[in-house]
Amino acid sequence: MPNRARRLLTMTSNHFRHFLFLGLLAGLLATGCRTDWGECLFEIFYEPIQFQLPAGLAFPNSWVLQQIPVDSRYDEFLDDTNTSPDEVTAVGGAMARLIALDGNDFSGLSSVALRFCAVSEPACTEADEVFFLGDLFGRRQTTLRLNPGLRNIKPLVASGEFQMELIVTPAVSTQTNISCRLEYSLEAVR
Repeated sequence: MPNRARRLLTMTSNHFRHFLFLGLLAGLLATGCRTDWGECLFEIFYEPIQFQLPAGLAFPNSWVLQQIPVDSRYDEFLDDTNTSPDEVTAVGGAMARLIALDGNDFSGLSSVALRFCAVSEPACTEADEVFFLGDLFGRRQTTLRLNPGLRNIKPLVASGEFQMELIVTPAVSTQTNISCRLEYSLEAVR
């Protein structure tokens, strides 16, 4: 076989492997739900919340954004996906992020947590955390992607409503107001 034909075959097989790898990677990224829990049945998206994180927050006092009640939309998603409540074994955190809309960063913060608890509770506790991100001090990030925990909140979500609390803990006294948006979603798995 001539050298030119060999080079062409080698290039073609290298390109094929490259495209195959990219295709597999894209397929894995497009699946949407985590596999930590099991097979994802559906993801529940909630309306983004815009708010102002005030200047002058000082350690060790945490700032709390509380929303009561939040419609869980659980029954709506069960109907939309034609899923029986018995098929759902767990509901947990899928995605949560805090975005600075005005270009300021979150470098003065120590940690951010997102908690969900019953509407009847006076406040959520650490045991109610579904998302958390710590060790933030000095990081000049304008978007924080909170890490989901392994807490199963199916009974809470199945009740129809819950309260949501965003807990922001500063590392130092914050110097500026930060215009923010909170986005989050939950996932139901079998």
